[in-house]
Amino acid sequence: MLMLALLPVGLKVALTPRTAHAAPRGYRKPLALGPVVQNVDQTSASLAWGTNTECLGHAKVRATDGKEGEQKLQETGVLRIFHRVRVKGLRPDTKYLYDVSDCVGRWHSGSFRTAVSQNQPFTFLVYGDCRSHKDRHLSVVESMLEEKAAFAVNTGDMVADGAKLHLWYQFFRIERPLLRHLPVYPVLGNHELQGSWKRGITAFRRYFEVPANGPEKGITYSFVYGNSLFLVLNSNASFVATTQTAWARAQLEAAASNPAIRHTFVFMHHSPYASGIHGENDDAQIAGLPRILTKYGTDALFAGHDHVYERGEADGLRYIISGGCGAPLYPRRKINNYTAWFESTTHFVRITVRGDEVEYAALRPGGSLIDSFKYIKRPATPATPGHPATPHQFLTLADTHPRPMPMAMAMAIPQDPRWPPKTRTPPPPSASGQSTLILATSLVSLALLTLLGLYLVWRSRRKNSPKAKP
Repeated sequence: MLMLALLPVGLKVALTPRTAHAAPRGYRKPLALGPVVQNVDQTSASLAWGTNTECLGHAKVRATDGKEGEQKLQETGVLRIFHRVRVKGLRPDTKYLYDVSDCVGRWHSGSFRTAVSQNQPFTFLVYGDCRSHKDRHLSVVESMLEEKAAFAVNTGDMVADGAKLHLWYQFFRIERPLLRHLPVYPVLGNHELQGSWKRGITAFRRYFEVPANGPEKGITYSFVYGNSLFLVLNSNASFVATTQTAWARAQLEAAASNPAIRHTFVFMHHSPYASGIHGENDDAQIAGLPRILTKYGTDALFAGHDHVYERGEADGLRYIISGGCGAPLYPRRKINNYTAWFESTTHFVRITVRGDEVEYAALRPGGSLIDSFKYIKRPATPATPGHPATPHQFLTLADTHPRPMPMAMAMAIPQDPRWPPKTRTPPPPSASGQSTLILATSLVSLALLTLLGLYLVWRSRRKNSPKAKP
């Protein structure tokens, strides 16, 4: 009788579907994800967190200076396990404390600072390719915590497979000390699309809130911080005659004509210039993207994909590859005369903007210096009577590794024998080209033999025809 009484309960449990996107077993705590701060500007910010069970989230926000009352926010609608609220009505350059609730009545705290006004100095961090090695990833996060940065940009490949839920939870667990205070702006990498493109895109958009002003919602976007424009592009898609490229050009053109915007920084996952295993992004070069960025005075292009630190300048465009946050490190595959410095090492990059001056420093975990340089940017001037127009000018103040990287030093970098060197010169005729030639020759020969055979058949029939006999 007891078994019969329990049967309906057992059937109900067995037939109840698992909550969509429920936290993996190893992360089933009252607060399974976060809290994280995202998309912070001068007057608003977003808070996001994940719970193990469904509920409606609550948040409390207050300024540390006590000059404004506490804001209380509550989600509405259906119950959920991933929560997000947008805090509005904030003051620029002000520190706020916040608390978010889990589903069992406990509060979890963090803090953030709103964006500075136009002329104030600020620091931001760049890092990327954090997948695979948790210990290296954590060492970068711990070192970034020591920096007094306003925000960070991740150049992509945060997880090895964007379709696998447990990898996202692992990423957020490692970065929890950082993300609960520092907003991170993401770049879509190829590994976010690994496994299932649709599931990877869905997860990327679910876990990150970014400005909704680009042609591809949640993927391409721009924002202004202080006196600088930040432009995030999707290099997994083509740049050749696309809406993305036209939008990027329009953003750059508007920034170049705005005297309040003194600097422009562009981000994508695949760099048009690179010396590592993956090499250059040919699509970006074919589309003329470097030429567009140079035309409008871009300060630097940041990318990842190759798991190295690399800095150089090609075709008038300064580029930095930061892909050393935890993924397996890559060796150098080729020597380019545009490379200023290359090092296969775990790292992140710190950039400080002070008016027209910008200072860059690539740092290993623990704070040791890899590379640094500093310049002052002079804006372009339009043509006036008797004076021609002048382009943007970058006046170097300091540089630990002037371009190009010495050949002897580049040759001394260990090279993996599995990856033969590449050069920028066109390679000899490829095997695929030779195969095509052989195939074409074979087809022509077959056609000639077929015609010859048809001719011989026709001739034989004509000879044996009664009309052909005398």
